[in-house]
Parts: sequence; C-alpha cells; structure tokens
Amino acid sequence: MNKKIVFLVLSISFLILCPVGIYGQSLSEFNQSHTHKVTYDDNFNPTLHLTLKNVSSKTITSVEVSVDYKTDSYDWTKEPERRIVHITIKPWQLGTLNISVPKEKYYNKPQSFWISKIRFSDGTICDK
Repeated sequence: MNKKIVFLVLSISFLILCPVGIYGQSLSEFNQSHTHKVTYDDNFNPTLHLTLKNVSSKTITSVEVSVDYKTDSYDWTKEPERRIVHITIKPWQLGTLNISVPKEKYYNKPQSFWISKIRFSDGTICDK
C-alpha cells in the first residue's frame, strides 16, 4: 500500500514539475518566439524572413506559415495563403525561414502572417 502512495505522489510531482517541452507545446509559444521582416525584390515581390526558435524538446522538420492580405477591398471569404517550408531546427535552436509569397492584385502587401502548423521529426504535428 505504501509503495502505491509513494508512486502516486511521485507521479503527480513529476507532472507538476516537469518542463513543458516534454509533454507538448502550443503554437502561441512558437509564434511568440519568432522575429520577422518583409523585403521586396526589384519587381516588388514580397519575401518573408522569419527567425524561429524551437521552444520544444523535439526537432522541427517543417513549418507551415499562413499569410493574409487584408485591405479595405479585401475579400473576406478568401483563405490565407499557405506556404510550407522544410527545415531542420534542433531543440532550443534558431532557424531562419525565407518564404517567397505572391503579390496580390493591386500590389497589396502581406498584412499579417503567422505559424499555422509545425511538424516534428517524430511525426507529431503542432497545430493548436
């Protein structure tokens, strides 16, 4: 009986004191951990430059980035543009993503972009 109580107390203590990286991350943590910049080439094509820190204990193998072009004349029924970048970012390391996105009609600039999915080397996907 005492062994069961000790095991239960140790299990609960482990779950409470365990670092978050062992049992999962949320996309909001990844979105807060990146820096970004938009540049334009000679033809005014936008390129997103994201520096992403892997805040998990798993290796990242690909990242999906969503891009929105909201303006006054924007079609709200249109889905955001999505780009998938295959990259390897080891745990707690930085990785740089350079993503070419199409320019919109009338040369609208990308107004917002965010990380919508992350795939890890073990096959799991973080999308919430």
